[in-house]
Amino acid sequence: MFKYLLVTVTFLIGSFSLLAQTGDPFIQSFPPAAYQNNAYISSPQNWGVMQDNRGILYVSNTSGVLEYDGITWRLVQGTGYEGRFQFAKNSEGRVFVGSTNNFGYLAPDTLGNMRFVSLLPHLQGKYPGLKVVKLAALGRDVYFSNGERIFRWSGRHFKAWGSKAGFGRIFTVRNQLYALDKEKGLCVLENEQFKALPGTEGFDTLNVTALLPLPASKASRHNFFMATFEQGLFLYKDHILHKLAPRPADALEQEYFMHGIALADGTIALATITRGVVIVNYKGEVKKIINKESGLNDNAVLHLYQDQEGGLWASLNKGVSRISYPSPVSYLGEATGLDGIVLSILKKDKLLYAGTSSGLYVATEDALTPTFEEITPLQNEVWKLLDLGDALLVVSTPGVYVLAKGALQRVSPPENGTVYKTILRSRRDSSRFFVGSSDGLAVLTHQEDGWKWEGKVKGVAHRVIWLAEDKAGTLWASCEDNISAIKASPAAIMQAPVFNYKPSAQLAQRLRRLEAHSINGKVYFGTSEGIYSLQQRGSRLLLAPDSTFGVSFANDTREAINLTEDRHKRIWLSSEFKTGPLHGHPDNTYTWDTIPLSRMPQVDVWTIHTDPKGVVWLGTTEGIFRYDSRVSKNYDTRPHTVLRKVKLSGDSTVFLGAFAGGGAPCLTQSPRFRFTLPHEVSSISFEFAATSYEAPTQLLYSYKLEGEDKDWSHWTTETKKEYTGLDEGNYVFRVKAKNVYGAESLASTFSFSSLPPLYRTWWAYAFYGLCLIAGIVAVDRYQRRRLLYRERKKARERELEQAREIEKAYHELQQTQNRLVQKEKMASLGELTAGIAHEIQNPLNFVNNFSELSFGLVEELWAGPLLQLPPETRAETAEILESLHQNLQKIHHHGRRADAIVKNMLQHSRASSGQREWTNLNALVEEYLRLAYIAVKGKDKHFECLLDTHLDLQLEKVEVMPQEMGQVLLNLYNNAFYSVQQKQRQGVADYAPRVMVTTGSQNGKVEIRVWDNGTGIPPHVQGKIFQPFFTTKPSGQGTGLGLSLSYDIVTKGHGGELSVTTEAGEWTEFVVTLPYVPESTALTKTSTAPATALP
Repeated sequence: MFKYLLVTVTFLIGSFSLLAQTGDPFIQSFPPAAYQNNAYISSPQNWGVMQDNRGILYVSNTSGVLEYDGITWRLVQGTGYEGRFQFAKNSEGRVFVGSTNNFGYLAPDTLGNMRFVSLLPHLQGKYPGLKVVKLAALGRDVYFSNGERIFRWSGRHFKAWGSKAGFGRIFTVRNQLYALDKEKGLCVLENEQFKALPGTEGFDTLNVTALLPLPASKASRHNFFMATFEQGLFLYKDHILHKLAPRPADALEQEYFMHGIALADGTIALATITRGVVIVNYKGEVKKIINKESGLNDNAVLHLYQDQEGGLWASLNKGVSRISYPSPVSYLGEATGLDGIVLSILKKDKLLYAGTSSGLYVATEDALTPTFEEITPLQNEVWKLLDLGDALLVVSTPGVYVLAKGALQRVSPPENGTVYKTILRSRRDSSRFFVGSSDGLAVLTHQEDGWKWEGKVKGVAHRVIWLAEDKAGTLWASCEDNISAIKASPAAIMQAPVFNYKPSAQLAQRLRRLEAHSINGKVYFGTSEGIYSLQQRGSRLLLAPDSTFGVSFANDTREAINLTEDRHKRIWLSSEFKTGPLHGHPDNTYTWDTIPLSRMPQVDVWTIHTDPKGVVWLGTTEGIFRYDSRVSKNYDTRPHTVLRKVKLSGDSTVFLGAFAGGGAPCLTQSPRFRFTLPHEVSSISFEFAATSYEAPTQLLYSYKLEGEDKDWSHWTTETKKEYTGLDEGNYVFRVKAKNVYGAESLASTFSFSSLPPLYRTWWAYAFYGLCLIAGIVAVDRYQRRRLLYRERKKARERELEQAREIEKAYHELQQTQNRLVQKEKMASLGELTAGIAHEIQNPLNFVNNFSELSFGLVEELWAGPLLQLPPETRAETAEILESLHQNLQKIHHHGRRADAIVKNMLQHSRASSGQREWTNLNALVEEYLRLAYIAVKGKDKHFECLLDTHLDLQLEKVEVMPQEMGQVLLNLYNNAFYSVQQKQRQGVADYAPRVMVTTGSQNGKVEIRVWDNGTGIPPHVQGKIFQPFFTTKPSGQGTGLGLSLSYDIVTKGHGGELSVTTEAGEWTEFVVTLPYVPESTALTKTSTAPATALP
């Protein structure tokens, strides 16, 4: 029988495959101060934890039941001052609680606040002094023991079982209820009776605190692992009780076990009084101890509970802690003896080596509490560790060392200021090692007679921080701003040709680092802007982004460093405080998976090491993080998003966090919480939480109010949202959450309506209708009277309007008459001018003729009589004749000038014949420019103006009416001179009046441009300048007919165009455009026309 027992136990234990989880798990601690509140009284001591279907946690505190949603703590109503509650949850999701003198369940009240509902009234006082020792749920039924009896609540009534000796604790295992009968031993409830299990008679002496299932056997299906309060650990297998001997022997010596639960990795978590949480296997072997040094608030653990995400909650004598165990991620920090930034890691057998910024450390991996010990005398940075089998190569800042049998031997030259950074073992020659330093690249070899420093590799003239070797045997050495490639046979490595590539200073500054890594036999460079490689572009090699591992690391948007290939051919890398593997797919694409390491804090990762078992070790600024993918974890578990409070304007709370559904709290809004808000309620606010306790500070929320918002909000850490100024209508508030692993919850909703304001209600509209009818009647009567008055008023206004129009016509007629009189005066003046000029012409002819005759007489005196005079009088006479000759020249010059002026006046005053003549436009332009300028000078002797002419000398005669065209030019010149005069009178600084005239021809047209730098024409009058009688000159200085007549002469008389371009205050340019048929062309056509035969 004893042999059978040993074989059975051995078979049982061997069926479990357990993984040692080195390092501390992530622990969230809640000291008493975290849940203490002025609104209620709480104790440091906690006795249990339970989670409802929404994910809300309930903590059994000595002073009552506390409710926790991940953000806020509350006291459940009705539980104050009744401590040490027991918890159980039935299949409907209802949470039952029992205390030393009460039993009931938790349910929401009319405001949604959780409260305790007692079920003792259903016992009708049959069992006074009832004390709940232990609770257990089986299906929808709930059982509890009071020491004498076991009770069952089925939802409607109680049923009780008694025992002569009394009952101890009760347990539910594999959907069956087990009870400890103090006389019969361990009993199972079958067919409404408690039946004792064989071989358990001695259980009456055991204070069993945990009963955990073992696999069924042929002999029995009731096999258990048991923890007792003070008697130790036991196995009950095939009706035989066997006590386990814990190993190490002193690990659980004289320990008290308060509780125990089975974990997903096949281990058991035990709550102890002095050692915290102890993890054991089914042999009783201690695998891990989680205590205050690991991060617990207290070593006295009173109860354990596993939440929906797999987290282990420890109810402590002081506070509460959540332990992420089992978990694929753990860490080793300062508490393990590490000091400084972890720069290199090497896992060798059971030893874990860590090179830090303070030296070299080593720890035993499978120790219950791994502790690092420093290997002296290294006190500097340890950058690289290399496994040699029976020894280690250690690269530290001052040199390269061999660590063998606990002793360090220096194999690099004596210290000379060189900083050593890395080492690489040659694939082609395992006895050869390449060493990178601030002095370049060196070679170290190992032969039977020892180590030899071969010296530097020529041609590598830059510091070397990273080394890699591709499948062709080419060695790549790099630093922040330089790359060298050495390709040669091992024998000729010291003299090997070196290809050097130095990126531009701008590119090197942008990339910041060029980490050389060999992946799948090819060398890639990890940089601050992604993965790069040297690529052939024609005859050149260029450093460019490499998309082999995905576009996201080849578009210069994110860093990619610490590239490391593990034994599964996965490529691990770090980027912007995230680390994860690249998973390859059949279509040669890659996915970067950062979810498993999302729990890591935002720390710089300095190195990634993968051991032969596939465990990944990360060296960071905060210690070592360990990831073991063999420990399973469900990252797709969705959190629940729970509405915790709804408040209206001010501080009017209408909902406190729990909807009632089938008796248990739920997430679906119940009808009694569907509110219709009066319009006076100007705001509504929502508070919410997500019941994911894995990393609550990294939870993100998104929300929207249907009826108000079009889209979901951006993800945010805010847990409150307020809306104000809502119009009437129906609204649905939706909120969802996303946990640290990116799993998104279903949206929780809250529907409500808002009434319109008082003036938009139905009876208000009825009142408005009555008022409208009464108003229509009153308005009709008023309008009748008003209409009669308006018609009379309109008649009077028409009469007045007609009178105003008559008056206006009279004034316009007067103005027209005045203009005609003025025009007649000007015409008379023109005729008078012509008469005066004709009269002046006769005496002017005499002046010119006699001056010419006097010229002849003077010349005769010069030629004859003067020579005959005596010498003493000849000089005086010659001087008189010279003066007379000069005077005659001036008389003749000014006479001719006066003759030209008179002729021009006669020609201008002469009525036009209306016949076109071949006219020299250049001469016409110059002649009228001179006349206009003389006229202006006659009015203002001080006026000076620059006349600038640009005449096309190739321009032939044009067939025009010269009188009319001269009138046009005269009008344009007069306007130009008037404009520059006005601007000069304004006192503009450094202003010089200028009038420019240009002639030219193009495209069968001839143009005359008159430009001035005067006052310009304002935009609002530009469209009126060609209208008759429109003038901008003061009264009496212009008739308003000049430009109008000029426009008619050019357009109607000559078939041309007259246009204006101007900039107000700067300049004006008038352009006369006429059809251009040169005289030579017209005569040629006439001479070549066929003659007409005479009849």
